[in-house]
Amino acid sequence: MPLMVLMLATASGCMPKDSARAKCVDGLLRSSAELEHGIAVFNDNDGTIGQRANGLTAQYRLLSHGELSAASLSKPITASLVREHVENATWSLDSRLADLLPTVKLDAAHAEIRLRQLLQHSAGFDRHISGDPLWRSDGVSAPYPDCASAADLVLKAPLDYAPGQQAAYSNAGYCVLGRLLLMHAEELSATDLAMLRAPLGAAGGWTSTPVQLHTRLFKTLPLRHIDPEVALADGSHYDFGWRHRPSSDGRPYWTHFGRLPGRITIAVSDGKDNLLVAYFDGDPVDVDKTSELLAKTAWQCIDSSD
Repeated sequence: MPLMVLMLATASGCMPKDSARAKCVDGLLRSSAELEHGIAVFNDNDGTIGQRANGLTAQYRLLSHGELSAASLSKPITASLVREHVENATWSLDSRLADLLPTVKLDAAHAEIRLRQLLQHSAGFDRHISGDPLWRSDGVSAPYPDCASAADLVLKAPLDYAPGQQAAYSNAGYCVLGRLLLMHAEELSATDLAMLRAPLGAAGGWTSTPVQLHTRLFKTLPLRHIDPEVALADGSHYDFGWRHRPSSDGRPYWTHFGRLPGRITIAVSDGKDNLLVAYFDGDPVDVDKTSELLAKTAWQCIDSSD
């Protein structure tokens, strides 16, 4: 069999062994009528790394090692770098922003923001109230997306609510975390440094192949839990860049999803040694609803066994 034919057959699902998890992932990649060209990389039941693709475009990207944007899946990577500082006692989860950014002039409210609040999206920034400065263009300053400029803006703008009062997903909050990490640039790997210096920075700057993203996110395992000040309506909350959810059978799992124009990305993990990363082409009408359904289906795959 010619090499390319063999490679395409492997990517399209004709594997020597189709495990229960691999078959479940095939279903995940076909589960949304609004999305297409899905690619998934995951830890299979036997400990190997599985790869599945749905559609010729997806197969080509996977086999040609094309790099794709991870969108907001960059946030768990960013948070893992912050976690290293916490575990090394460089920073504390309760460190004040005034102490972390001693050369930046902050008002009293911003000065009291804690590191854990930036990690858990409860620092007082709400894009549904004041807008998302990562994506805004004022026609005068450099056009967005620009994570560095978004961090500057959000540190000067009035807070939308008191830190710790409620959780609201914030790209700009992670841009602030990226600014903190870049103060220790000499400790970063070349790839992580490139992520933080990209236009989307800590909020979405990671670009890689699907396999490389899975490898990098797997390095964040096992995941660490942070007790929340506030939880979301469904009882979930944010930890180190992951949304920590109670599953249907009472066992927790972690997930995150990202969105860019024409692209949806998801990551689901049991927090220990199982991780699934998937990319899809498309712009669903209700991104949150579609992503929630993808996460639930992906969790069923992760939680399955032969």
